[in-house]
Amino acid sequence: MTRPLSPDTVTEKNKSESEDILSFVDIFLEGETLHFVNNAININFFDLDGNPCLYQGLKMTREKKEDSMDMEIQTVSAGLDNVDRGMSAYIASKDFRDRRIVIRASFRNLISDSSNAWKVFDGFIDKPDISEKEFKVELVPRLGRGTLNTKIGVKQQLPCRLPFAGTKCAYGKDPAVLKDEKTNQTVDSGTTAYIVDGTRVEADDYWNFGFVTFSSDTLTPALRSITRMINDFVSSENKIHFKVALPCAPQAGDTYKIERGCDLTLDSCQSKFTNDVNYGGIHTLPATMVRK
Repeated sequence: MTRPLSPDTVTEKNKSESEDILSFVDIFLEGETLHFVNNAININFFDLDGNPCLYQGLKMTREKKEDSMDMEIQTVSAGLDNVDRGMSAYIASKDFRDRRIVIRASFRNLISDSSNAWKVFDGFIDKPDISEKEFKVELVPRLGRGTLNTKIGVKQQLPCRLPFAGTKCAYGKDPAVLKDEKTNQTVDSGTTAYIVDGTRVEADDYWNFGFVTFSSDTLTPALRSITRMINDFVSSENKIHFKVALPCAPQAGDTYKIERGCDLTLDSCQSKFTNDVNYGGIHTLPATMVRK
C-alpha cells in the first residue's frame, strides 16, 4: 500500500510556488547499494531504512515508456548523464541486470526528514546501456508486467535458483528467521496424509513448501528420522498435510521438527518473506547488457 504524503510535503505541494523536487535513487547490487541524486553536488539524505546516507550528485533523466504493442512490457526509461570516465568504468564493472532500483522524491527544503520523501518507482533494471559519458537503463515495475501480464494472466519469470535461506538468499537477513525452525514439537493425532498439532496456530499456508522431520527417537519406529514436504497448512484445523504419504500413521506423542520452505517464486519471495531484493530468479523477460 502506498504511504500517504507527509503533512509538510502536502503543504509544500499546495503552495503556488513550491521548492524544486529532488530525485533520490537507490540501486541494490550484489553486496552494495549505490545512491544517486539529481543535483549538481552531493547531498546527505536517508536510505530506505531511514539511515543517514550520502547521495552522489549527478544529472538524471526519467521518462515513462508507453506500451507500443500488445505483448510489450511497460517500462520506465532512466539515465545518468555526464558520467566521468572513472564512474563509467566503475559502472561497467558491475552487473546491473535484474537488480532492484528505488526512486524517491522530496522537495529540496524538506530533505532533513526522511518521512517527507515519497516513492516514485520501485522495480528492476532490465536493459543497462553504458557509454563513456552516459548510463541508461530501462526499468520494469516491481509488481506487475503491464499488458503482458494482463493478456497472458501470469508473470513472465523464471523461478529462483538459490537455496532457500542460504548465503545469497539470506543476504542481509537472518537465515533462522526465514526458516523459523521449531524443534521438539508434538503430534496430537494424524494419519498417513497429515498430522494435527494444537500448538500450530500460525497463519494459513505459513508452513507450505516447508518440511516436517520426525525425531530419531520418536515413539513410532517407522517414522524415526522420516522427512516430508508440507503440501498445505490449515491453521483453523491445526493440520499439516504432506505431499507424500507417511509410511504409517503417527500416534499421539510422536515428536518432530518443522521448518519453513519456499516455492521459489517471486510472489512468495515478496509476500511471505519480504525478501525480493535477494530473489535469484528472473523477474522479467531476458535482456542483454550493452557496453559501448
